[in-house]
Amino acid sequence: MNNQIDIRDMMSKKKPLLIKEQEKINNSLLKFIINDSQPFHILKSVSFQNFLSTLNSNYQLPTQQKIDELLKYSYQNSVNKLKKTIDCNAEFISLTSDFWTSKGRNWLYQHNLLLVELEF
Repeated sequence: MNNQIDIRDMMSKKKPLLIKEQEKINNSLLKFIINDSQPFHILKSVSFQNFLSTLNSNYQLPTQQKIDELLKYSYQNSVNKLKKTIDCNAEFISLTSDFWTSKGRNWLYQHNLLLVELEF
């Protein structure tokens, strides 16, 4: 009797990603959403999920709770970096805000923009 494992059986089994690999992809996904102003509902898109699966079939999208945790961490990290930059370097700070509403597809959208400009 042959106890060797068939290579086809090995390749067809889906192995979960290592935690570090999963976290790296999660962080890249979050950066993509934030930096490119993507809506979070893109994560529910079947075609986007298929795209991710094509890139790495072992990757599993994070839960909503995990996304919330990543967002909170990313936000706090950004705030801390900004505070450090301001504390160490800024002579003047200028804050500008702009709000507008646009109508599209029979819905009203409100857009908010906050611009922080630092002078060194």
